Amino acid sequence: MNVNECLEKGLLSKAEPDMRKAKKSILAAERKRSLAEAELKGKLYEGCFVSAYASMFHAARALLFRDGFKEKSHYAIEKFE
Repeated sequence: MNVNECLEKGLLSKAEPDMRKAKKSILAAERKRSLAEAELKGKLYEGCFVSAYASMFHAARALLFRDGFKEKSHYAIEKFE
């Protein structure tokens, strides 16, 4: 699925590029990655999986904010080409 398809389906919307939100998402991604690492060491595998997913989500979201988009669905981030 490409950008235009995501926009047409309402999975993404256009927005002003926002570096402040992008930076906040990067910080959230870093926190979640660190948490995932600690959970893995503690053999808390389910929590590790959730934290790792959240880290990847926030990293992808930072790119969208930087480029002037807002996600309306986790599906759009995973399908975005």
